[in-house]
Parts: sequence; C-alpha cells; structure tokens
Amino acid sequence: MLERAVLWRRKKKNLQDKVYPIISSVDPAFLAFQDKQEVLKLTQEIRFAIEIAMFDATIENMTQILQVVSGVDWLKERIGIIEHHTGAVRNAKEGVSSLKRSNTFTKLGEVEGAEFSNARRGSFCTPGSRVSLLAMLLVWATDLSSPHLFWLSGLAGTGKTTVSKTFCSQLNNRGLLGASFFCTLSELDKKDVYLIIPTLARILAEARPKFGDALEKILESDRACRNPTEMGLNDQYRKLILQPAERTFAADELIVLGVDALDECEDKDAVRLFIAAILSQKPTISLKFFLTSRPEISLRESFGTSTHHGWLRLHDIEASIVKADILLYLNHQFKCISRVYDHYQAKSNWPPPEIQTIADVSGALFIIAATMVGYIATYSGNSLKRFQELGQPSANVQLSGIESLYITVLAEAFKDLDKEEADMIHSCLSLLVTAQRPVSLKHALLSWTLCYALGSQEQQPHI
Repeated sequence: MLERAVLWRRKKKNLQDKVYPIISSVDPAFLAFQDKQEVLKLTQEIRFAIEIAMFDATIENMTQILQVVSGVDWLKERIGIIEHHTGAVRNAKEGVSSLKRSNTFTKLGEVEGAEFSNARRGSFCTPGSRVSLLAMLLVWATDLSSPHLFWLSGLAGTGKTTVSKTFCSQLNNRGLLGASFFCTLSELDKKDVYLIIPTLARILAEARPKFGDALEKILESDRACRNPTEMGLNDQYRKLILQPAERTFAADELIVLGVDALDECEDKDAVRLFIAAILSQKPTISLKFFLTSRPEISLRESFGTSTHHGWLRLHDIEASIVKADILLYLNHQFKCISRVYDHYQAKSNWPPPEIQTIADVSGALFIIAATMVGYIATYSGNSLKRFQELGQPSANVQLSGIESLYITVLAEAFKDLDKEEADMIHSCLSLLVTAQRPVSLKHALLSWTLCYALGSQEQQPHI
C-alpha cells in the first residue's frame, strides 16, 4: 500500500510538471478516482489543444481560446468532466485570457521604472512646503472646466521633479492619477518621446481593467496599431489614450496623466509633435495631462499660441515663498543628520544661524540647498565641521552637483549652433557673468547686437 502511494505521488508530480500550472491545479481528490493514465492523457490533450489554439489566435487576430477549444468535438466531453469537478477550465480561460492580454500589451514597449513612485526619481516635497503650489495644482486637476493640459516650467534646479513627484502622489492618494512617466537623460528608454504614450497607456490599462479591455480591442482590431511605439505621436495619443478612455470613463470621471522633465527627451522635434498632439485633440471626457520641463525655446514655441492649457513658471513664484520653503526643507534635512542636530540641540540652539546662511546662499534654487545637504551629510567626512564651515557667510562653496547640472544645460544651449550664433551666446553669457551690477539677458543681447552692428564684435560692451 505504501509503495502504491509513493508511486502515485511520483506520477502526480510528473503530471504537474508536464501540464500548465492552471491545468495542473485539478483537485487531487478528483484525480484519485480516475485512472491515472487516462487523466494524464486527458490533460496532455488539453495542453496541446491550448497551445495550438494560442498559435491560431496569434495568426487569426487573437481568437478567443475557449471558443477554439470548445469547438473541437472530441474535447467537449473531457472539458465537461474537468469543469464539473474542479472548475479548471474556467481558470484556464481566465489564465489564457490574461496571457493573451499580456502578449498584446508587450507591443506597447517594456519601459519599467518610469512611474513617480520610483525612488531613483528623487524625493518628495518636505511636509509643509510647496503647500500653496500643490493646492493650486489640485484645484486645476479637480476642476471639470479647467484646461485639459497644464505646463509647469522652471529653470534648472528649481525643484520641478520634486513638485511633480509630490503632485502625482497627491493625485494617486485621491484616485485621480491614471499613470505617470518621468523622463531622464540618464536612461535610454526614458528619453524617447515615442515611448511615453504607449507606456502611459499600458500603466493605465493595468490600473483600470475596463480601459485595458478597450485598449486591447483597439490593438487587436486596428492594423495601424501593429507597432504602437513606431506610430506617429498624433495617432498614438488618439488611438492609445483618447479612444479607449472615451469608451471607458464617464464624462465627469477625472483622470490625470503626468509627464515630468519633457525637456530631457533628445528628439526636440518629436517633443513639439507630442505637445501639439495633446493640445490639438481635446478630450470629450475629463482626461488631463500634467507636464513639466525647463522653459526651453522649442517648448515655449510649442505652447506659444495655445489657449487650451494652464501654465506656471516656478521661477516666477514670489521669492519670499520659495525661500521659506527652502528654509523648511533645510531645517528638516539637517535634523536628520544626527551629529549636527545633537550638537545644537544639546545647547538648546535649534535651529542654528548656519541654516539661515545656507538658505540665503541657495536663493531660489532647491538644487543648491539639496547639494549642500548632500555634501554635509556624507559618511566620509566630518558633517558637523562641514555644516559649520558652509554656514559662514564667507564660505567658499564647492558644489560639484551644480557644476554637472549646468554643464548639461550649457551643452544643450550650444547644441547645433553655427559659429556666429555660438559667439553671440558666449558674449552674452560673458557679459552677464562679468557685469558689475545685475543685467537682464535682454539688455545683454541688445548690447551685443549694437556692438556687432558697429563692427566691433570683439570689443567687450561696457555696462
């Protein structure tokens, strides 16, 4: 009897190893009453039938697997037996349907880690900071009559990505976020404009099954969608986002899609087409786009004549508000550096004046404050000594993070310029750097133009 039980267990394991996990989940109690060889043969037949059906489905427009299998007369009785006792075929149908959808959605690309929740995309806003800005963005998102696109722009280092992450988190907590895509120059698939919409569509389909159903039907039935990542951006937006959304969501059902750092995409012409596609096709439902970027010329021109979007420039926010947020950020960050906090807390001297000095040095740029915090918090140095040194008004601050950021900015500014244009930009920047008092870029450009017109391009204009 024991030998028979061992033999049965071996044969059962062999059966489970040979069939699909879904089919192999047949109730063991049921199997015990059947001839073991017949069950093995039965399950193998079904396995092969599903394999054939899946192949046929791929060739013939993804025909429903169960319909194909049910149409085979010699399987009807066997399917009925297993369905009656275990429901395995129902599970198989669901499993095959899931596999089929997964296979369909692979056409949308396989970008991973683009969402706001990716920890590598930076940190969230310090609690209590950027309150008025986030509140204003939430008002836009929840107002059915507001423009369907909002553009948040800002100079390098003003904290756009941090605001974007926090805003997406707020939307997500309220059930309003459909999907997000955070672009970055450092990753190939996250600086390709043609992967943004397909990825947003895939994420939204995973989060909203009804949208996924509508999207799946479009991908299967529309021959133009055979290669979604190679479609024109106008078609991508219409077929992968608008059409399935309008078939799925109610008119008053709010959905926001977020795209951060659009300026970090390499193909500037494609960026213009991306913006044009969204601006030119207003949804009939409450589907909205939230975009952030630096205010580069190509992007400003894309939005130039549009009246269908909201916008805000981070660097235009009142300086006192930004400085207060930076001070709040620094206070929170330095409290987390135990050697610094414990030293001053023991003297009942928190917050110390050094924090105010560092905030003053940072001005309106969060990137400077964050880089100084990173420099002070390093494990390899004396954090207290660094804090006290940088907290002196006359400190000589060396910020490699800032240098690398603006090297990238300048490289982009000089890209594709001819010599005369590059000389003009260089002269204007030299004027701005060496001026004895602040001067606007407009006045610097005017001064250079006058000098050039007078034939004295090599002469440095005086301020």
